[in-house]
Amino acid sequence: MYRKLQLWLKPLLALSLIMTLVGCSFKTTYRFMDWIVPWYVDDYVTLNDMQERLLDDELAELLAWHQSQELTRYADDLALFRQQVVSQQWDAEQWLAQLERMRGHQQRLLAEAIPRLAKLIRSLSDEQIEEVFANLTEQVAESREKSSQRSDEEWQQHWYDNNESSLEKWLDQLTDEQQQMLLQWSKQRPYDRQLITQQGDFWMTRLRQLFEARAEPSLEADLTSLLLAKDTVAGFDRYVEQVRWSYASLYAQMQASMTAEQKSHIDKALAKWQNDFSDLAERYQAKETNHGSTDAGLAGHQAASR
Repeated sequence: MYRKLQLWLKPLLALSLIMTLVGCSFKTTYRFMDWIVPWYVDDYVTLNDMQERLLDDELAELLAWHQSQELTRYADDLALFRQQVVSQQWDAEQWLAQLERMRGHQQRLLAEAIPRLAKLIRSLSDEQIEEVFANLTEQVAESREKSSQRSDEEWQQHWYDNNESSLEKWLDQLTDEQQQMLLQWSKQRPYDRQLITQQGDFWMTRLRQLFEARAEPSLEADLTSLLLAKDTVAGFDRYVEQVRWSYASLYAQMQASMTAEQKSHIDKALAKWQNDFSDLAERYQAKETNHGSTDAGLAGHQAASR
């Protein structure tokens, strides 16, 4: 639920979620980010021509920054992770530390994206804000209805299936022992629907306050606090930490049980991501050197075709 409320804001931060695009061609997806993001935004608010140009211009600058600053960093971090994940045995605390390092990528992106997002928010009319929250309210209601219909056993199956699919993309076929680990984990994963609903309501209320006070100079700082989950209801932070610990413990168990074939499989998968990041970084650096522009610079020309 809490994540659903972030959907309309997430497109401008979509680059922080690229590691979830397993099964897609990352390099192809990345090259089309300049029209994927506006397409996503269109699902939540109808922009006028001036706002479309603003979105295109800000997105082009964000992508240019990402291409010049972040892709090489991703490749370097993956190279280190690739070496460690097959040669070292981490406990849950070490996995939490690794997850926190990965969150650093998102935080840098947030720092770069939020001032640009604030410009777009400040340009919205009262009618457009009503459109945004009408769409959000509809999505939240659909999500809550779907969630409420799941029994505890169905939630456990949902978590098992989702994580089995994700893990097998990295490890290939799970062993019987690993399937039992995952089954046991799915039965113990923390889940507090009431607390999630309370946080979702708080998040929606706070977001609306920010939109309605969009002329205030504190908008950027307030958005940062909201998107980094610094503003929460009582008990939500502890719940999030419990969920993170649950996943870190699962990853530690899985890593300890990896077969030689699985280590080879995850190494090849990570190597592909590392090479994709490196190839894209070199491509955009060469393009910047030769032409003084990046693919993101095409974004402004695509507004007229939408």
